[in-house]
Amino acid sequence: MAMPVFAQNKSMNNWCFGYGEGLDFSSYPPKLFKSASQTAEGTTCISDGNGKLLFYYSNNTVYDRNHQPMPNGSLSAGSMECQNSLIVPIPESRTKFYVFSFVDSKLFYALRYSIVDMSLNGGLGDVVESNILIDTGLLAGIAATHHANGYDLWLVVCSEKQKAYLSFKITAKGIEQAIAGTENKMLNQTYAKFSPDGKSFASLSFPYLNVFHFDPSTGILSENFKIETPNYAFSFSADGSKLYNNWEGELEQYDVKTKAKTIMKTPDFTTLQYASDGRIYMTGELETGLWVINNPNLPLDQAGVVPLGIHFSTFFYHFPNFIESIGQAKTFSFSGSCQYSAVFFELNHPEDIQSVIWDFGDGKTSTEMAPRHVFETAGDFKVTAKLTYSDNTTSEVSNQVTIKPQPQKLVLKTTNN
Repeated sequence: MAMPVFAQNKSMNNWCFGYGEGLDFSSYPPKLFKSASQTAEGTTCISDGNGKLLFYYSNNTVYDRNHQPMPNGSLSAGSMECQNSLIVPIPESRTKFYVFSFVDSKLFYALRYSIVDMSLNGGLGDVVESNILIDTGLLAGIAATHHANGYDLWLVVCSEKQKAYLSFKITAKGIEQAIAGTENKMLNQTYAKFSPDGKSFASLSFPYLNVFHFDPSTGILSENFKIETPNYAFSFSADGSKLYNNWEGELEQYDVKTKAKTIMKTPDFTTLQYASDGRIYMTGELETGLWVINNPNLPLDQAGVVPLGIHFSTFFYHFPNFIESIGQAKTFSFSGSCQYSAVFFELNHPEDIQSVIWDFGDGKTSTEMAPRHVFETAGDFKVTAKLTYSDNTTSEVSNQVTIKPQPQKLVLKTTNN
């Protein structure tokens, strides 16, 4: 059976937020840098497949990687909600992106989109369409994840007008008519997040943090459980098995399947955010230093919750909003896991990949699209595929592959009586 390998989501490698703050996750611990952001909340960013900053949105403005306003980058005055925007790549394009943003309207919020084309302005990008209306009568909170096919995406918002969650399917052809799913009885959503695997969705709707199952094939939500200590500071673990929530100086870990709850005393955090390195980072109003959950997939007492000794210059409420999933188009699969036996690798959706260089982590490489490789020693190997596409853009996917020792042969001894 082929096992899918999910790469690090390097589109999340650079965070621009707060009052001039920035974090670069190309190494651990992350490094501070200066951004043009001047707001306590409501930013969104995106980097390329190699982790290089492309652009970001803050203060109703689209900024390029040099932290300068992009041409035509001044958008309609957005809402001041904590989660009012999200950058989404347009499927089957590596140069065009949607910038979704909420705009204040007479009744609740209006959702609009703009389009950034990174092939323009010498690779620094240009806003080629702006402020296109999608829907009105919406509540705050916007999140997206990949469709089960690995190419398309789902954008989920909450409608006061329809009193339900709306799932917009985004394809290469555009944004389809929304699917009205699960009813929102509280009608006061303010923040929302998907798990990185796209199978769970959490919605902050006071007095609860509602946790749902999500079907990435249909875009439909179904109720899972409610958390009665709601806060804006919540995030799923990398494998989607755990949900972390901070409530009045207590870090809560919930098992998404069993609903079991574990608590640890911590500072009072106002924002938790999953990062490209698989860790979760935290900070807060009184605790302006950066904290980390090193192993969020593990039980809380083994997760490694520690301060990093990195401090921000001023207080802010929230880290940027991201798509935390990574599509199957950017992954590879493999079958086999034994020493001295062939392991078969293949790229998921290789249609527009021009060439690939595989590094198996044992000193051996291959340029075949679907290579077979024999590992001569057992252990954990970081297997990397460096991809070149038909338009000469590049990206890199890598993850750990575990090779088991060759089984010992059983030798039966006979004795003569």
